[in-house]
Amino acid sequence: MIFVRTVVFASCGSLSSLDNVGRVNEQTAVTGSKARWFVRQLVDGGPAWLAEHLPAQFVVGMPSGSTVIDRDGFIEAAKQRAALVNGMGLPAPTLGETSHAELGSGYLIVTATWTMPGPDGDTLTLMEDFLIDRTGPEWMCLSYLLRQDLPGLLGNR
Repeated sequence: MIFVRTVVFASCGSLSSLDNVGRVNEQTAVTGSKARWFVRQLVDGGPAWLAEHLPAQFVVGMPSGSTVIDRDGFIEAAKQRAALVNGMGLPAPTLGETSHAELGSGYLIVTATWTMPGPDGDTLTLMEDFLIDRTGPEWMCLSYLLRQDLPGLLGNR
């Protein structure tokens, strides 16, 4: 779901004020669409895309704690998670809802919800958050926060 921010006026504003509300909503929808595209690219873009949209080092948070990881280590870990899922004969997670919160004009928190069938047929819901820097010509993922431990979820079944 893409959240569209609305503005409530305490008194009647001018038509230009209402027009500004329309522009804010339109810009928020555009940001939400790009945020969803960015999350999709983190999965579908492959190592070359990741190399362009991840800094040399960034923060990865997991339920067990956080660490600073280098880009190549992250890409290798992502490949290993994909191999784990594939090796269990499971389909890759499917992107469901995305939402975002703007942190001023330069940064964005994007939350993505994914679903996938678990080994015993139940549906696993996975959530993750990304801190995105949008101050440069390309968006950069500064931090990746996983709310669940996918290998642990799959191994505990």
